[in-house]
Amino acid sequence: MSDSPPLLALLQLTEQLGNVSKACQLMGYQRDSLYEIKRAFQTGGVAGWAEQPRDTTFVLSDAC
Repeated sequence: MSDSPPLLALLQLTEQLGNVSKACQLMGYQRDSLYEIKRAFQTGGVAGWAEQPRDTTFVLSDAC
């Protein structure tokens, strides 16, 4: 689960900025990926995230 800290940071930045697009741009993720991450944490927290299939990938934005 080496990707967890950056993904948690993305969620935290989104909350701080109140702007999904800006947070994704700054962190280099696409908005679709953010919504998948957020859904995983909302439904099961960190434990729910850990239980996700390993073939789930999050796409970095091409804008970086």
